[in-house]
Amino acid sequence: MLSFGFLTLNKNIERKYYTEVAKRALTTTTEVFCFSPADIDPNTELVNGEIFNSINCNWERASFPIPNYLYDRCFYATEEQFRKYSPIVNWLKKRRNTTFIGYGLPNKWEIYKILSEHPILNYYVPHSIIATEPSHILKFLKKYQKVLLKPINGSQGKGIVALSLKEGRKIELQTHINKQIIRKDYSNKLLLSNWLKKLITTHSYLVQPLLNLQDHDHQCFDIRVLVQKNKPDQWIEIGRGIRKGQPGFLISNLHSGGTVHSFKKWLKTYNHHERVLIKDDIKTIVSHLPTILEQNFGPLFEIGIDIGVAKDRTIWILDTNSKPGHQTILHLNEKIEDFLYKAPLAYCQHLELQRS
Repeated sequence: MLSFGFLTLNKNIERKYYTEVAKRALTTTTEVFCFSPADIDPNTELVNGEIFNSINCNWERASFPIPNYLYDRCFYATEEQFRKYSPIVNWLKKRRNTTFIGYGLPNKWEIYKILSEHPILNYYVPHSIIATEPSHILKFLKKYQKVLLKPINGSQGKGIVALSLKEGRKIELQTHINKQIIRKDYSNKLLLSNWLKKLITTHSYLVQPLLNLQDHDHQCFDIRVLVQKNKPDQWIEIGRGIRKGQPGFLISNLHSGGTVHSFKKWLKTYNHHERVLIKDDIKTIVSHLPTILEQNFGPLFEIGIDIGVAKDRTIWILDTNSKPGHQTILHLNEKIEDFLYKAPLAYCQHLELQRS
């Protein structure tokens, strides 16, 4: 019997996803577990986590050996969490009897360096630098007028900050806290520099030009494309959809109150020539990106690709996520639900056949 485990820092955040996958395992020879890196006893290598009970279809506390196959769904909210738990995850990845269905991706800066050197994908990557000093950020701001700061280990749009040059040498700062927009004007660069110093001392940040990614209703949006590895180890597109942010927001993530819309309906808001160019650029990105990421960072199972379309119709790779959410695709196509929940188990069985 195969043993498959979800590795997570919070068992409740994606509980529905874990449960639906576990239910599909009832008709297979696979046991499904859920646990945190902190649940592993380093002396015995036993896990004090949760097992899905096939009789009452509930999760129950249990002690068990580390599963043979793992899916890393750890989201690090802070760098402290990253420093605390990522060494355990890396140890598991090197462990002889453990196989990850996907080995995950590094931080945004490492991904940027690879993509910016690719002969095709580099055209779709916004120019980026690491924020090491406030002066570097302000110099970048002077060049581009508007910039975006992203935590290099961040996810779900958390910690994003925008800076904009205004009249009278003022600099506007915008961010989001608990689904609320926070704005503040700085006329004193020293005060802003001190604030930025605290920010980049606490977290490592990437700095990019702030792209004009608004739709015809002047709301920010992006295109989420979900791709997965199938049994012959080929990348296939599972679906795509539009995520639209709240009015005035910088981000369109669903965790920040974003909404889901049909890609086909959105595409019809452009003329024929624009539609052809947009579809062609997306096809180029989707056909090259998974392969180049695997070549540089190891095997992957699924990737959420976030693509932006600017006002001037330029296309940009905004983010790549090896632990993508599935809400956008499920919302637009309920018929794919069974396929999505069976996919990790099917790929797990495929890897087992390869090993044997």
